[in-house]
Amino acid sequence: MKSKTGKPEEYFLVIEDDNSLRELVIKTLSRSGVKAVGCATGAQALERIAASVPAAILLDQSLPDMTGREIIAALSADGMVIPFIVMTGQGDERLAVEMMKLGASDYLTKDADFLDILPVAVLRLQDAIKTKQALDEAQDALLESEEMQRKILQTVPDLIIRSDLEGTITFVNEMAFPGLDYLPRETICGKNLFSFFAGDDQLRAMKNARTRLQKDIGPQVYQLRFDEGTILDAEVNGAVIHDKESRPVGMVYVIRDITERKRAEAEREKLQSQLLQAQKMESVGILAGGVAHDFNNLLHTMRGNIELLLQGKPEDHPDARRLRVVTSSMDRAAQLVQQLLFFSRKAEFKRMRINVNQEVDGMARILERTIPKMIDLHLHLDPVAGPVSGDPVQIQQVLLNLAGNAVDAMPDGGRLTIATANVLVDEGFVRAHPGSNSGRHVLLTVSDTGCGMDREIMDHVFDPFFTTKEVDKGTGLGLASVYGIVKAHGGYIQCYSEPGLGSTFRVYLPAVEQGDVAQVERMPEPSLQGGSETIMVVDDEPEIRELTREALEMLGYSVKVAANGEQALDIYGEYGQSIDLVLLDLNMPGMGGRKCLQELLQLDPAVKVVIASGYAASNHEQDILLCGAKGFMGKPYQLKELAAVVRGGLDKETQVRKSV
Repeated sequence: MKSKTGKPEEYFLVIEDDNSLRELVIKTLSRSGVKAVGCATGAQALERIAASVPAAILLDQSLPDMTGREIIAALSADGMVIPFIVMTGQGDERLAVEMMKLGASDYLTKDADFLDILPVAVLRLQDAIKTKQALDEAQDALLESEEMQRKILQTVPDLIIRSDLEGTITFVNEMAFPGLDYLPRETICGKNLFSFFAGDDQLRAMKNARTRLQKDIGPQVYQLRFDEGTILDAEVNGAVIHDKESRPVGMVYVIRDITERKRAEAEREKLQSQLLQAQKMESVGILAGGVAHDFNNLLHTMRGNIELLLQGKPEDHPDARRLRVVTSSMDRAAQLVQQLLFFSRKAEFKRMRINVNQEVDGMARILERTIPKMIDLHLHLDPVAGPVSGDPVQIQQVLLNLAGNAVDAMPDGGRLTIATANVLVDEGFVRAHPGSNSGRHVLLTVSDTGCGMDREIMDHVFDPFFTTKEVDKGTGLGLASVYGIVKAHGGYIQCYSEPGLGSTFRVYLPAVEQGDVAQVERMPEPSLQGGSETIMVVDDEPEIRELTREALEMLGYSVKVAANGEQALDIYGEYGQSIDLVLLDLNMPGMGGRKCLQELLQLDPAVKVVIASGYAASNHEQDILLCGAKGFMGKPYQLKELAAVVRGGLDKETQVRKSV
């Protein structure tokens, strides 16, 4: 191979015979700002290097035409020393160690974490290359002259220190360094280098200095302190200075301030943790929604049968009291399901214009009558806090749960503060808080002076069924439902707390302009009305199907039943002229309710369909009505709700036909 002299070009050469992996490595380096070129064989790589020497090489150990050892040997025979990282398959660590002995700066195992670790290894190699270049230049300058040495050292963007073997500093370059802004360079000379290492790093640095006299140990990370207050994170690399007889006479150190880099790494780890937390909450929400859906179906079956048992029984019947106790317990269970739906963002949600200050005032009047007298309630409401779009009942639920948790955290009394303010969430906040959105928001803050929480509790504070309260003192769904409500409103919630210092919850709700959201009309109380029409009930749950059939027949209707969407289409195709309304479950295996609705409308555009679903989600209702349904019911529903919605669907259609 004919080598090319001159300075290496600023690119990395990736030598890897696996085309897909090679391209992934190049793309990964490109995203890190590193230019990379690939070769599939050793011959191609040597030819490429002869034409243009790379800054470094990412070298596969095993290639079709030659081994990594042979490539390095060929380069060495030509007098070329190029920094390289070895890439090896799992189980080939022994070969990797041999390559390290040949001069590899690092080795990476091609496993599941390979592409995540690759940028860090490359960054480390780049830093090593830069440091080595600085040290090489310094050594050359020493050989030429002391004056040339100083000039070259002044161009290196790091702190360079020369010391004797005991650590006494004899030279410091003049480059700016954060730790020296308040400490003149002249005052450092003559001091012992190790006196600037903080804490236990002082002994470690002294031990490493003695080790460097025997072998190179590469750069080390320490904490340095140049005065009593400021501690810097620094990467320190050193080399031994020899005299003409090759006896060690001193050390030269290159010190790089990496405080900002470590701070950025810590911030990235924090963001990664926040992202993982958001993903975990999303996954748990999906699970909670599914559990709530199935539980709603079970409650629907049980409560419906009990309602049918109560029909016709006098108030003083011995069974009536017991059945009413059961229905009361089921209503409490339904409230727990509703909280699960709040968390999973599948609860019914009708938007209207909300003045947050009014909601806080209303809740404050309730709290003043109910919270212990040793707790002081303080309101700090911005009089110009903008309106938000949402469900006032759910916003009240947020206030009630947050205030309730604050009160529980102050059993011996304290201060509960609720505040509102207009804030503008910028892109910087969004980048630092995954899940938030930019724009104008109303900030609702609820804080207390209670016992506070440690980091472990805060990591689970919004998880459903997680509670630190005693048995029978809490369900663990309060803050979970708060999280779901805030997310469903397009908002963001933060929790700040420390043990013994209280807790603060900040809720960011998107603000709206005047007139953006219409008021929501309140529906009249359902009444128990029947009829003589024919209804087809479509539900995959046999118990719900039969219960609904019995309830409708009790109201006077004729009923046909179908276990799925496909059977419903067959029945409607045969009896469609006599079927006045279809009561259709939304979530069924096979053909779901939405698809069945579309097929029914194709068979008969005038078909009347009412949708029932265990997911009582607002977007379901609106979407279904837009798709052509005449009504929507969330399970579990009571008999009077069933009667009202079915009657309403039939009457609405009749009125439309009359108006035509």
